[in-house]
Amino acid sequence: MTFQFKSGLETFDDTNCYKNGLAGWLKEKVIETITKIENDELQYNKYVNENLPYKKRLGKIKRSDYWKIFPSEGRFFEKAFNGESIEILKKIIKQSAKDESALKINKMTSGDFFRFCEIAYDANKYFKGKKLNLAPGEKYLDMADGRDCELRKIDENSIEEFEYWYKNKSHCGGHPWEICSGGNSTHISLFVSKIENGWLLSLAGSSIARVAETARMAIALFKNKIPFMLRDAEEIMRMITGSDYIGIVPDTVFPRYCHGLFPENDRIIDFMNLGFEKINKIIKNASWYPVEEVELEK
Repeated sequence: MTFQFKSGLETFDDTNCYKNGLAGWLKEKVIETITKIENDELQYNKYVNENLPYKKRLGKIKRSDYWKIFPSEGRFFEKAFNGESIEILKKIIKQSAKDESALKINKMTSGDFFRFCEIAYDANKYFKGKKLNLAPGEKYLDMADGRDCELRKIDENSIEEFEYWYKNKSHCGGHPWEICSGGNSTHISLFVSKIENGWLLSLAGSSIARVAETARMAIALFKNKIPFMLRDAEEIMRMITGSDYIGIVPDTVFPRYCHGLFPENDRIIDFMNLGFEKINKIIKNASWYPVEEVELEK
């Protein structure tokens, strides 16, 4: 982090805003802080590193350690995924690392896509107890984002109509592949992509709020011998087994899309603020990244 300090801040005093209230206090603190840095840069950085509250720091906690603090969350995943499920997920990880051509689906219609969606939906029993015997396309209509770029209007049995729709309408700005609606990071998608001489099916949904649903979908597709790629497959496995890390971000940062704040090798895709519950236990069990040092420009 680099500050550029120049004398002459007093030139801003030609307005009253810097003499009173918050702006005046802020100016005073800026000058005080920069003066401390100028006087002893090393001591200032040491002081910050030793005294910055944990709520303002970057850290990480292993999910299995987090589960020890909040046991109910760990029990949920232990109950949801037994040994057989884990073994299938391991096979899905290997499958997802293959070249796209090895996962090619030769033909695709909208009816095929809706059938794949139905397998995913039924794996989570979304329609259990509902009296209506819904067709696959109707289940998609009930669960998906709704902005399908007119996918539901084409002939479900026509290869040609699907190919025309994909080429000319699928990129309409809608969300035809969002098969379980949600927020920006909490939806589940089943993407269809055109590849050489065929199609590629990709399942995505690594938010901790939806990851169990995504894993069930992946297992069901695999059992039904549907070729597909699971995005973030290894990360999803690590989340389910508690072997990944949750990234802790400062309370001024919303815990979404924070990947760039953490080393790539840590493979952190799930984030949290320190919060208000059992803070001391989380702090004790977490690892904390060094505070970025301040260096004045010469």
